[in-house]
Amino acid sequence: MRNIQASTAPAPVVPRDLPCFEDWNAFSLFGALDRMNQSGGGVVTYAHCETIFLLASRPAVRRCFQKVSHVYIDGVGAQVGLFLLDGRWRRRFTAEDFIEALCVRWASRGDNIAFIGGESGRAERAADDVNKRVGVPISITKNGFEDVEDLTHLSTCLNMASIRLIVLGLGQPRQEMVALSLASQCRGVTVLCVGALFEQMRENPPIARWLRPLGLEWTVRLCRTPRSLAARYLLHPWFTLSWIARVRLGFTEVGA
Repeated sequence: MRNIQASTAPAPVVPRDLPCFEDWNAFSLFGALDRMNQSGGGVVTYAHCETIFLLASRPAVRRCFQKVSHVYIDGVGAQVGLFLLDGRWRRRFTAEDFIEALCVRWASRGDNIAFIGGESGRAERAADDVNKRVGVPISITKNGFEDVEDLTHLSTCLNMASIRLIVLGLGQPRQEMVALSLASQCRGVTVLCVGALFEQMRENPPIARWLRPLGLEWTVRLCRTPRSLAARYLLHPWFTLSWIARVRLGFTEVGA
């Protein structure tokens, strides 16, 4: 009789230059930020559906994200995409749900906080809201346009104010690039990337918060600004799904 050997299909090859995605809740994030604060700082950012698209389509973005300290999940699109990619289901949460508690936690230790991002006045308004609601003064506020053009000058200002936590709200992937630069130029600073948080704190309608537990908050943003967000929410996910399918089928050149 012929000797028949069992054959096993090759395991899917996930590109090695993807970052490590955390399975966290807000308490896990607080613990990680505390440890980073004690050990000299670092960068924490998030992944939502558009983040997975950027990682899939731009190798330079994957290399940038590999340098950050931690990546947590913000959005059901990232949950589903990563589950299809590596079979792990991760918890998700968003910065709007924890930012005030985080500011209270850091301020209670006497650590200074900076809000940086958005158009002129947006970070200032977000800082005023935090101070009114939880009594935490934000030491420095800077906008996300002119003030981040000269990172050397900005880093000097942050060092002079003894900032230990930077809450940075810019668009990805520029946000992560700026965060890495600030973390390298500022003494012992931790940078938390929050995207459009400052805008959402002021302008999110109540229905957006009601839809958040269902993972449908994005539908409100799409309805409010369809022209600027249509590609992000309606086209890019299809490219991402195609990329995931090719990776799962073992086409390793996709990650090149």
